[in-house]
Amino acid sequence: MTEDTLFLDTVLGPDAATDIGSAIAATANLGARGLGIASSALVKQAIDTTIAGALHVDLIALLAEGWVLARDIARYGDPEKHPEGTTSVLKLGEHSVERDIKPVITIDLGTTHRFPVDLVIGVTGTFRGIEIAIRDTAILSVGSGTCDIAVGLTLAGKELWTKTLADWRLPGVYVFARPIAIPLI
Repeated sequence: MTEDTLFLDTVLGPDAATDIGSAIAATANLGARGLGIASSALVKQAIDTTIAGALHVDLIALLAEGWVLARDIARYGDPEKHPEGTTSVLKLGEHSVERDIKPVITIDLGTTHRFPVDLVIGVTGTFRGIEIAIRDTAILSVGSGTCDIAVGLTLAGKELWTKTLADWRLPGVYVFARPIAIPLI
């Protein structure tokens, strides 16, 4: 049984945040009307730090937030139909879950030059052969299976960076540090 968090930055590797930061810095001058601000070491460091923080998220929990919206899983959010203390295990067919991370980056050069960076880190997991355990209207854990993880960075609607991990194996049992609540719909 695994209780260690699988952080997205760890799964992507040590250079991911720097690579993403470099892709942003390389295109940021376009939105800044050629002011050269992205070449500043301080701005580059601030972007890298923000991206590193955004990627330091529990990958499986992030994707599980998408599972709770699926109709077949959402019905387990009703405590009247699924009494407290009852554990259900669901075997899920092949499916994909998409989630977006939207770090907030604003380049501010005083009152006349302010540039919000329209950045989206899209994460898609395509899962095969997994099981999830649900108790007390929350997903407790996910069982073994495989998935493809695709991560893409878009800046102002333009794709700048992508990385795909094919046939990534989930651990035997992954227990969420905090169960993922299933909302009552």
